[in-house]
Amino acid sequence: MAQLPSPIKLFQIEEPDGASEAEDGFGMAVGIELSRAGGASVAASVGGNAELLIRPEPGGIDGTLGEKALADLLRGLRALAERAVARPVTHAVIRLDGFDLADGAVLRAAAAADIALLGIRRDGGALDAAIEAEELAGALSN
Repeated sequence: MAQLPSPIKLFQIEEPDGASEAEDGFGMAVGIELSRAGGASVAASVGGNAELLIRPEPGGIDGTLGEKALADLLRGLRALAERAVARPVTHAVIRLDGFDLADGAVLRAAAAADIALLGIRRDGGALDAAIEAEELAGALSN
């Protein structure tokens, strides 16, 4: 008598242990909002449809936040975004509210967090920044 195949099939599913770097060095681009009054948030856009991945906590970002702390904040936002989209996040458009660009702290903090800046905005929010980041990333990857 022929033996029937087992009704149980096993699949191996691997969960990402953090996002690995994209082969071409170009991962997903996101929109980040840093606001002294409103806090920090991150959004991603696919096909022009943006969604908040991380909503801001009540309260804003401390006005005395140093460059290292700002880099740590950006690293944390990047890690949370990578978990949310299950892809590496390498680029961003950052929307700033209440930060002075003259001293370059945000630029240096983004570089320290391994985030390539595609742009900095003063208007809009994280959702608008995400849509712009997606458009700019698409133009760069072509």
